Formats: sequence, structure tokens, C-alpha cells
Amino acid sequence: VWTTRVTASLPLCGRAEMKSVLAVLGAAIIPANAFYLPGVAPRTFRYGDRVELKVNKMASIHTQVPYDYYALKFCKPRGGIQQAKENLGEFLTGDRIENSPYQLFMEQDQFCNILCLEHFKSHDVQAFKAIIKEEYHHNW
Repeated sequence: VWTTRVTASLPLCGRAEMKSVLAVLGAAIIPANAFYLPGVAPRTFRYGDRVELKVNKMASIHTQVPYDYYALKFCKPRGGIQQAKENLGEFLTGDRIENSPYQLFMEQDQFCNILCLEHFKSHDVQAFKAIIKEEYHHNW
């Protein structure tokens, strides 16, 4: 009974419609090895090239309140904090992508470099303790 209904409706389709349906089905079956992340363009790095590490907001699984990366007294870049250009998706999700003071170079290991020296007051320490207690993590 089901086969009869399908074959009965086939003559209603013209050859052009049938070819386009087959072309779409054929394109869906062909495997592809590609992906695309909006706002991310591929970039090639060579040995020693500087790799810019950008920071984003801090988030927690225990609360819905995100914090700006520099809301706490983290080391800041020497030239000041500069906000990176955002795409629409980053803007809509509330991302705040900024530069960082970290110096990274492709394929070059670095150990025990001093990033900056900071003096913390008691309220700075309490802010860090609160963020740690809520299990906030960095997004970079």
C-alpha cells in the first residue's frame, strides 16, 4: 500500500525537479573534511613567531554572573588593556576579548618568567578568595 502511494506521486514531479532533488541528495552524501568557525581565520605560524594570547571573561559553573578578566588585580599589558574587535557572535554572547601581557613564541619553551609584581591589599585578597570559592575559570 505504501509503495503504491509513492509511485503514484512520482509522475507529479517533472524531470527538472527530480534532477535537483537527486543533486541535493548526492551533495549531502559526499563526505567533506572541512570546518569553519565564524570569526576565526586560519593562520600559519613559523618558529619564533609571536603568538598573541587574548583573554576573555571569567565564568563559573556555580553562578551565571561572568566577570571581566581584569576585574581582579591580574597583571596588565604594558601598553594598557585594548579590546579586540569582536564579531557578532562574540558580541551576542557577551564576550569581552582583550589583550594580555603574556609573551608566547611558537615552538619556544619558557620557564619561570616574572610577568609583573603586584602589591595586594586585603580587599584584593578577599576578591580572589571569593572567585576561587565560586570556582571561576579563565577563558583565553
